Amino acid sequence: MSEKKPVSAAQKAATKRFEDKKYDKILLRLQKDSITSKESIQTHAEKAGESLNGYITKAIEARIKVQDNKEVDPVSEKMETEKEADE
Repeated sequence: MSEKKPVSAAQKAATKRFEDKKYDKILLRLQKDSITSKESIQTHAEKAGESLNGYITKAIEARIKVQDNKEVDPVSEKMETEKEADE
């Protein structure tokens, strides 16, 4: 079994520059002991064979597509036009 080599400071800096250029990062606060807890989402992600980040990203993408197509929003179960009428 081979041991992992420590990551050099130069490699860490290069990785940080790449991530800063390619990705936006957000802080997501999840209430513990709820259906949207980190543990619950992680369990569902694993069942789907996805990473936590991938699972959350796909869920967001699906909701955006629904809203863009003015289909029924699975979260609120309302059409986009119905939401506007409620306001």
